[in-house]
Amino acid sequence: MQISLFRLSNYCLIVFLFLQTEISQAQNKVLVEKFSNVGCAPCMVYKPKFDSIVKASSDKITLLEYRTSWPSPKDPFYNLNVNDNRERVVYYEVTGIPMIQVNGKMYFTNEFTGELIDSLFKQKNQVTVTADFSLHTDTVTVQVKLNTQTELAGTYRLYATDVGGEYDNILRQNLVADGSELKLPDLKKDFEGNYIFNGVFINSKYFNAAKTKVICFLQNIETKEVVASCYASLK
Repeated sequence: MQISLFRLSNYCLIVFLFLQTEISQAQNKVLVEKFSNVGCAPCMVYKPKFDSIVKASSDKITLLEYRTSWPSPKDPFYNLNVNDNRERVVYYEVTGIPMIQVNGKMYFTNEFTGELIDSLFKQKNQVTVTADFSLHTDTVTVQVKLNTQTELAGTYRLYATDVGGEYDNILRQNLVADGSELKLPDLKKDFEGNYIFNGVFINSKYFNAAKTKVICFLQNIETKEVVASCYASLK
């Protein structure tokens, strides 16, 4: 892999030419979604405990963080992508923070433990998701492979989310497939699918392009259950 970095301003670097990485997983990870805000005092108090659990379970989870517009409307990570952050806040009906969703289910902070992660991680896989991605001057392209081990009733959405930088795992953008959301109804057993997601690379002083990651997950739209997740990062 060859990386060339060019300074765009006093603080922003972008990866030029071409970067690519690949990750494959034998077992799905547990998707942990956290909602917070820079003006949230309880979020800051809880952060050390949360980070400790995440660090101890890092080989078992996929972490994705969102920001709300309150209590501080000036949260830079929320304002970097208002639409995608707001979409998840509305979808999960977030009314208080810090809030944690684990595989699509809400848990109070005192319920989020290493034991919870262990129990979910040991559950039998229903689906396997793997991904690789390329990062060009101003675009992100993600290739996602989906394999089902059982039949899945209902409508599912496959997400590919661009995160990363100096502030790991904070949402940068949800990527799209053919210009729209990718919804998959009633997946059959042994189904195999290959999908391509694209997006314009968002430059910001808060993100380091060389530390970009992509998080992919499959979620039942109606029940909100997340049945598979994975991530790919630049090596």
